[in-house]
Amino acid sequence: MQRAQPGVGHRVAVSGISVLTHDSICLHRAIHSLCFAGWAFAAPILLRAMLDALLSVVVITRSARPNVAAFKFLYAGARSALQDPAESAAVKAEARANIAKYRPQMTPEEQVEADSFLSERPRGAYWYSGEFRRPSEVISRHLPAQADLYEILSSPAHAGFLGMRMFRDDPVRQDVNPRRDPRAEGFALFTSSRLLNEITLVRAEFEGVDAPEAAAVARRLNACRRTE
Repeated sequence: MQRAQPGVGHRVAVSGISVLTHDSICLHRAIHSLCFAGWAFAAPILLRAMLDALLSVVVITRSARPNVAAFKFLYAGARSALQDPAESAAVKAEARANIAKYRPQMTPEEQVEADSFLSERPRGAYWYSGEFRRPSEVISRHLPAQADLYEILSSPAHAGFLGMRMFRDDPVRQDVNPRRDPRAEGFALFTSSRLLNEITLVRAEFEGVDAPEAAAVARRLNACRRTE
């Protein structure tokens, strides 16, 4: 499958990536607040969301039709609302109005694919389930270096017994009050910074712009990992 040329006629794709970037910045800041408020053990749940955001950015940017991929990301929820017979007419009207904002920004061929997506039944839990059944498949094809992190974050994201304790410096201590966990804080802040920076680099490559600051941050983060 041939990838489309970066930054050329991809207004919908850039809109989708912008949403993902914005949300990732917010999650990054939320993780910082959690850590220094004494709730570092909960940060991996947000880290998993950041990893999922990175996967969505990669699926969009690596697609042969980035606009269509971004349209699916933006309107998977709207499709569910339009297909739900119990949903109100007002909600469906709002969904159609939102779709009408982006559909004309695509080529006729892309609009046909977008309409087909809206009419078909969901194939899985993820907006990209028509191509990848689960996040691990995206990682296997595009981001094999993230496989270990995906496994690490999956347990706490699903409230697994060990997963909820491995990010507490003293896992046997039962205390509902906030507490500082320096090791967990370090992991959370380092990983959050790395994920946000990778999203920035993927976006910069797709949009065809230089990102020397992000490249410098990547080098510094990689150097830190080598000394662990």
